[in-house]
Amino acid sequence: GATLAIMQGPAPPPMMVSLPVQAIPMCLVMLIVLALSAVVFETRWVGGIRIGHLRHVGLGRPFLRAMGELFLGALVAMLGMGITVGGMTLGGMEARLGDLDLAGLPVWLGMGVTLVFAALLEELLFRGYLFQWIGGSLARLGHWLLSLAGMRGGVVGALVDLLAFGFPVLVLSVLFGVAHLTNPSATWLAAANTVLAGIWFSVMVLRTRSLWGASIAHFVWNALMLLILGLPVSGLSEDSGVVVGSVFELTATGPEWISGGGYGPEGSVACIAGLVVMIAVSAVLPRRKAEDGIGALRRVLGERGGEEEDQVMVG
Repeated sequence: GATLAIMQGPAPPPMMVSLPVQAIPMCLVMLIVLALSAVVFETRWVGGIRIGHLRHVGLGRPFLRAMGELFLGALVAMLGMGITVGGMTLGGMEARLGDLDLAGLPVWLGMGVTLVFAALLEELLFRGYLFQWIGGSLARLGHWLLSLAGMRGGVVGALVDLLAFGFPVLVLSVLFGVAHLTNPSATWLAAANTVLAGIWFSVMVLRTRSLWGASIAHFVWNALMLLILGLPVSGLSEDSGVVVGSVFELTATGPEWISGGGYGPEGSVACIAGLVVMIAVSAVLPRRKAEDGIGALRRVLGERGGEEEDQVMVG
């Protein structure tokens, strides 16, 4: 979820300062560092220096395919949010129009831009090159060990690949959850839901061989809570210093285990149902052509590429 806050200024009329002004430059710097790191890691010394392609970190072409993944990722996030909020209403829910007006629109839009950067940044950190390099390297190691043992065959190889990518999915999703324990009002249930969210995004990446769908799903999930429904997002709300208008204002009135308390929907048991559905739907999303997707994910889908792609897989 989002990790930054808008603080209300002291001067009347209220001035909402500067999450966009403060956070967007920081996010841009971190994104540039990650992009440069990816280029360095993708450099090959084979008859000279070869620079890796953007698709090797999950942000490649074609344009129309990326647009389709953005659309589907947004739909999956909206479906999951609908299920989550619907479950929260079982404990009681108050709804009213939000306080968004023309004066607050610039900050609202600025927060939307910030959430885009935050989602892309977290996906690059947790499902980007590190995720793909660990999985691809473990898959290659597994194939090598099996060949030493005299074991061959497509079924065995596909199983090794799935297990190899299961490890980074689990480890990085757990780290994703632990990273959110420092957020305001965080609970162990919220952390567990965040781990499930990490698995959801990982399944999207493995299925589509791209970060586009996972990134837009991450953004839409956060934006629906904070900017549309007026709910806390990962513990960030007006009570914790986040002051931003919303189209509606929903207030869950049930017990904390179903309302999420100050952490918001992600701290609710209702979120579990939404995440399970999103994981299931993401597992059947359309796939990119192998040559258009992340090179490291060829083997996990039971496919074989050329020599260049095999080199890409192992980093």
